[in-house]
Amino acid sequence: MQFQAGKSGTAGKVDIFPATASKGKTELTAADNSGNTTTTVTTAAQAAARTYTVPDAGADASFVMTQGAQTVAGIKTFSSMPVWPRATLAATGTNLATAAQLVAGFTSVTAADGTVGVKLPATPAAGTVVIVKNVAAAVLKVYPDAAATINAIAANGAISMAASVPAVFIADSATQWYTIPLLPS
Repeated sequence: MQFQAGKSGTAGKVDIFPATASKGKTELTAADNSGNTTTTVTTAAQAAARTYTVPDAGADASFVMTQGAQTVAGIKTFSSMPVWPRATLAATGTNLATAAQLVAGFTSVTAADGTVGVKLPATPAAGTVVIVKNVAAAVLKVYPDAAATINAIAANGAISMAASVPAVFIADSATQWYTIPLLPS
């Protein structure tokens, strides 16, 4: 069954009133799109009954509903520790082209033997954070993506991480990474 409010070229709206009189309403309306397109709001399959509450934006609430890039401004207080995406990856390859690809988040890297390595994400956004923990008992090579640099090392050059140490890699731009500590050894 389909319900329509208005028609093409004639605005329509749907008003939904609460159970208590004079306590406002929720109004569904459509703004003009840049083309003759349809915007669809669909719920994903739900495992149980759910209630979704839209917070009062006038009370400084945030409401994020997408997996896409988001900018959340202002000071944020978490009631629990944030959780970084985590992975385990075996170091492979002896150069930039054949090294195993990292993603943002925290990665424990195994199989380092002083010759194999991993490479940082391609064309990162400034501020992207990658935490690498070399869990092997040998040196791990960490490469930037093609035409990028880590610290003051030449483009495409690897930084060597000592055995069993962690380092934080922060993208300053799509082609420049810095580490904390400066020399992860």
